[in-house]
Amino acid sequence: MTIKLRVFELKKELELKQHRNISNREIARAVDVAPNTVGDMMQGKTIRVNMPTLTAILAWFREQGLDIQPGDLFGED
Repeated sequence: MTIKLRVFELKKELELKQHRNISNREIARAVDVAPNTVGDMMQGKTIRVNMPTLTAILAWFREQGLDIQPGDLFGED
């Protein structure tokens, strides 16, 4: 079992809900990280994330209208 971030899945869910494409750059700007960091999260290449980044990602998805909890950011392979 491997724990993974579900940022890709949440992004796709939000895109369906908002009927628009969301770029990694948009997310990166909103949570104040490099676009490559968001890309790595999407591709499952992230091996650690700091709490302020997780908090910012959670807040951004909530601001965009997804009703998610901290545990929704994680899944397993």
